[in-house]
Amino acid sequence: MDAKEMKIDSWHILMRMRAPKESCCDPIAPLELPHSLHAFHRVSPSDDLNVEGCHTFRGGFWNYFSMGMDAQVSYAFHSERKMHPEKFKNQLVNQSTYARLGCTQGWFFASLVHPSSRNIAQLAKVKIMKKHGEWQDLDIPHSIRSIVCLNLPSFSGGLNPWGTPNSNKRRDRDLTPPFVDDGLIEVVGFRNAWHGMVLLAPNGHGTRLAQVWDINLFFQG
Repeated sequence: MDAKEMKIDSWHILMRMRAPKESCCDPIAPLELPHSLHAFHRVSPSDDLNVEGCHTFRGGFWNYFSMGMDAQVSYAFHSERKMHPEKFKNQLVNQSTYARLGCTQGWFFASLVHPSSRNIAQLAKVKIMKKHGEWQDLDIPHSIRSIVCLNLPSFSGGLNPWGTPNSNKRRDRDLTPPFVDDGLIEVVGFRNAWHGMVLLAPNGHGTRLAQVWDINLFFQG
């Protein structure tokens, strides 16, 4: 079968942290990352992205970027697949491995196993750009403990958490089906792993938060 060449968006990640008054910031050691990620590097002092009084790092992704409890499970999945690639032969194995890791790390019963963990709205303030040059706050339900910023409609073993919005959603919320070259990121929220299990059902999807050109996350100390 001949593969068809196609364009795909590549997203830039910029991470900036306030520098402690009396401390140094050691370089980040080289990481073995999946092909969907660009490694993070600290920008040089002469770079236009550098801000005085802050440590600034840059990286990127093609597939997705997640934050919250799901990110911990995703990292464990990647680590296990890296060590035993021969065990990950098909989508069913990938999905069952995700489910097993979610169970062992308490993602299925997050409110019971991790009662002190906070939801995304408590951890970070999120601003989005739906139209070029216009920033607005993203309203995140208090039940959401994980958000995923999607470029490809493939996540958690090949599932599509955005799905295909119906005609009413497209009209009322200005949502569209996901495309890899549309210049948009789909932002999806999940309450726990049970919420993620709805992706296995026909037309199942996560909580569609927004489709955006740009997104800023301001983490609270």
